[in-house]
Amino acid sequence: MKKCTEHNAFNWIKEQTIPLPEKWEGCSFYNLIPPVYETYCKIIHPIYRDMKAPNDQVTWREVGRFEGHLQPVERFMLRDLAEKYGLKETKELGMSSIVRKLGDQPRYLIGGEEGIIDYKSFHQVIEILKPFSKNMNCYFYYDLLKTTDYENKLFVGELVEMKQLLGLQEVVANPSYFWPEDRSWCFYSDIDLDFTLVGGSREMIDALMADTWLECIETDADTRVDDRADQQK
Repeated sequence: MKKCTEHNAFNWIKEQTIPLPEKWEGCSFYNLIPPVYETYCKIIHPIYRDMKAPNDQVTWREVGRFEGHLQPVERFMLRDLAEKYGLKETKELGMSSIVRKLGDQPRYLIGGEEGIIDYKSFHQVIEILKPFSKNMNCYFYYDLLKTTDYENKLFVGELVEMKQLLGLQEVVANPSYFWPEDRSWCFYSDIDLDFTLVGGSREMIDALMADTWLECIETDADTRVDDRADQQK
């Protein structure tokens, strides 16, 4: 793994993503990942039940400030939670869909970390991507909000070396963006989103969606991702 002194390798993303309009109309995949891929999906960051929660009805607002440690015990799939609360599995579905339906997030639901892929999902992604990296080097970009000194950082190395980044003190968790030299796929984890955005080939997206641990929802380049993306009631 090598730290880059220049960030020119990141320019293609800045040049090929579509800028947000001056008048806010929401944020979509194509504002964050170049709209050049055959297909897209989002990887839902795992959601769990907190064993300390009193029941399924109490909300975080009702509980107020919580003192103590959260204790995840049972994983929930977002699609199952959507069914529980009478929502459809749309391309825009997210935890924000449930929060909007209920007026607040239920106290018993935790996780869905914003901007952070859990270690197991991180490992699964690397294993699935190995045949699609074709032994090329990959780039790993950290936005300044995911660094400890608030300076953008770019690294280059083999895909499997990405795990080394998790131990660096100058960055926080997984990269914001990572992609191979030929740009045949691209991942993006935004600090405000509890899912990771992916663009790539049909074969690669199918491989991600077939994994038994990852929860993926297929999307399009124009699928909205902001917290008002899903208009279900």
